[in-house]
Amino acid sequence: FRHFHKYRQLPEPPYKMWYVCWDYDFFFENIKSDWENRFLQGEYTYSERHRTYTNSVNGNMLTIKSVKSGEDDFRGAKVAAIFNDEESTKPVADECFMRTVGGGVQFFGMTSVKGFSWAVKELFEKNGQNGIEVIYMSLFDNPYISDEEKQRVVDKWKGTPWEKSRIYGIPTIVEGLVFEKFNRSIHCIPSFTPTPEWQ
Repeated sequence: FRHFHKYRQLPEPPYKMWYVCWDYDFFFENIKSDWENRFLQGEYTYSERHRTYTNSVNGNMLTIKSVKSGEDDFRGAKVAAIFNDEESTKPVADECFMRTVGGGVQFFGMTSVKGFSWAVKELFEKNGQNGIEVIYMSLFDNPYISDEEKQRVVDKWKGTPWEKSRIYGIPTIVEGLVFEKFNRSIHCIPSFTPTPEWQ
């Protein structure tokens, strides 16, 4: 991570790092085994209780976090590096930002297809400001997808309003669509009677 970000210099290891996904089930069903086979061979042990990988050589710790857990689960001590797999909610992203104040860095890997979302407003539109750097990558930059599969994606989205975002990784504001991803378990709270100071 030391050379990944031109604005920040991270301290020497051990690093405390987070990988933030939408939910734990997705990680364990789709990512965990691939990660372990591709990146974490030999040097890492895994704690099921804390959902944390620990490097036995340098002490680096990588904890798996879920957006569905809510922003309260993201409060605490400083974290050296946080990688967000796809666009999270703004409250979670804000808490992650606070964990990196004072020397950390936060990454987002996403295909923004949610219309005029907070990420478009606060990340893409502020590229180059306040330490934000946006790097655009297209479908063709992905080394893990075969040419045949890439062509299937092109055939699916070429000529549609989503061509720029789905194929070329460029956020697209489709006319008439201004929306956020809605999840009742995250975006709804129990009803209550407002107190006088709300008025």
